[in-house]
Amino acid sequence: MHSTKDICIIGGGLAGLSLAIALAKQMFKVVLIEKKSYPYHKVCGEYISLESWQYLQNLGVPLANLSLPIINKLQLTSIYNTILNTHLPLGGFGISRYLLDETLFKIAIENGVEVHTNCTCLGYSNLQNIYEVKTNTQNIFAKFVVASFGKHAVKDFYNSKPTPNNYVGIKYHIKFNTPINTIALHTFNDGYAGISAIENNMYCLCYLVKASALKKYNGNIKLLENEVLCSNKNLKYIFENATFLWDNPQVISNVYFGKRTLVHENILYLGDSAGAIPPLCGNGMSMALRSAAIATPLIANYLNSNIALPQMQKLYTKQWQKQFSLRIRVGIILQNIFLKVKNFHIAICILKYLPFLHKPLIRLTHGKSFT
Repeated sequence: MHSTKDICIIGGGLAGLSLAIALAKQMFKVVLIEKKSYPYHKVCGEYISLESWQYLQNLGVPLANLSLPIINKLQLTSIYNTILNTHLPLGGFGISRYLLDETLFKIAIENGVEVHTNCTCLGYSNLQNIYEVKTNTQNIFAKFVVASFGKHAVKDFYNSKPTPNNYVGIKYHIKFNTPINTIALHTFNDGYAGISAIENNMYCLCYLVKASALKKYNGNIKLLENEVLCSNKNLKYIFENATFLWDNPQVISNVYFGKRTLVHENILYLGDSAGAIPPLCGNGMSMALRSAAIATPLIANYLNSNIALPQMQKLYTKQWQKQFSLRIRVGIILQNIFLKVKNFHIAICILKYLPFLHKPLIRLTHGKSFT
């Protein structure tokens, strides 16, 4: 005889863990499956807009006690040595996914979430309004299923058609002497890199590059960095003077930014599962968290029979689009500019002479505070 949960969440990233905690606090029976074991590193810029601060605190993350760097300055540079320094109107803070995900995982356990780690989803089926989720360890039964598996879909779940451009994300943790209140974005041919402070006097150095660029160097990351990234003098200085804390970087391949879906076969999709979010939308971390905040009351009302499934799905879609559609469009436009070095150089030159445009552009990539 199997036990039926209220909800099964596929994927234990920021969106999945946050949703699990929020629903468990409302006394729903929640099960979450995660293919890895906490803590672990993820390829991520590790900058979170301050819009998410209060939400994370409400979940139980003791942000105020973690001595995290507050980031309120932005620097942009190009291979032509053009540099723009400006203020971030809202700003953000730095925290590694290693620390944040593990903290959320522990809070989820404390609130009664049944978490299965080292657990791989093998697919699902819907049996008379009860979902059976198949995994490598056991089958899980739930009244509702949410997909929050990130950029790469698992079997039976919706996956968009690949777009022409395929990217690779690469991340290091480093020690480096640079202002802790500044996030810097350095462009190079076919990519861009970000560096910003995180906990314990460390910095996250993360870059996105077209897979075709890496292929030119037969997948040799070090050669790519020496020949391409270091064409930007600022990146060259970092690679020559920083202390790299790992022998090898974290790498994610086959990253696409194609349009996906928010609802498929009555399953809600959160965060990157609902559409791989270009980093220049502001940050995918805040958007993943906000997607969980949007979904929580709607799912709760559905599970409590206060709202029908079609209406819940319609409201989720409407609220997602209201919050994110403009940010994603802006992010895609900015990303296209960043990936074309001459266009980016021109854009920096224009912005240096039109400082009144800085705040409105930055505000398009950052949302308002939410709880």
